[in-house]
Amino acid sequence: MILLLKPPSGSEAFMDKWVVAIGLALVVGSGLLYMAVARPYRYSDDVGEDDAIEVAAKLRAMRERRR
Repeated sequence: MILLLKPPSGSEAFMDKWVVAIGLALVVGSGLLYMAVARPYRYSDDVGEDDAIEVAAKLRAMRERRR
């Protein structure tokens, strides 16, 4: 990450030097803004956890009924 953010030494153009840092700032900034405004983590309480075995059993049962 540090090597990507470090501006190249041979270029004098502003965008050539700082395009990666500007892109990173935009992505991180928009992600933080989204988390602050939409608060998606508040709505994930009803998402099932540890139910993979139960779901797999239901899928196997559905396959067996088709045969």
